[in-house]
Amino acid sequence: MVVRFTDNILNNIEQGGFITRQRIPKSLQIAAFFVVAFILIALASYFSNGRQENLIFFLFLFFIIAGLGVANYSFITIARRHINIAEFQNAIFASAVQIDTNFCMVMYKDGSIVYINQGFQDMFPAFMQTDSRTVYGLFKAENFPSHIQTQILHALEKNIHTELLLPLSDIHGNIVNIAVKIDAINRPFGYFIMRGKQNAFSHAHQ
Repeated sequence: MVVRFTDNILNNIEQGGFITRQRIPKSLQIAAFFVVAFILIALASYFSNGRQENLIFFLFLFFIIAGLGVANYSFITIARRHINIAEFQNAIFASAVQIDTNFCMVMYKDGSIVYINQGFQDMFPAFMQTDSRTVYGLFKAENFPSHIQTQILHALEKNIHTELLLPLSDIHGNIVNIAVKIDAINRPFGYFIMRGKQNAFSHAHQ
């Protein structure tokens, strides 16, 4: 069983941010390597007319194949462990950056989007229906005002902190101002985090 992070609410019944995956036990996977190798060698031996020298060769080949299989599985296990560590660190990061915000997004200085949380997906449904994963696609899909686009792109270009009010329409047709902060991430260089929180005192009816 492996723990894996997900932001997908539909597949996360407990709402805990983590789901589990079931895998075949390690002992059974290793045994499967030996069984498959044995069957292949036995078939090859059967069609070789049962010569003793061939049997010795096939027996040696059996241990070679099975050993390579076990070694390959060990490498895969190590790789999975590193992936799980990275996923856990990403889970902690994702949970931390969205504290006291309605949405958060991580983007690169060229405008490409590298991370969005569930709040972002809920707040910008038109963008989620497109194939674009850049801020330019976000601007177009959600009809960002030109001065807001300029402020965001200026922050990316100059690597500076920026705060702005983003006007969005809610499901009732009201204009809701979202207080947005854009901060440059120190390391790795060139990445920015954009966080938004609804301003409770900024509703205006259309």
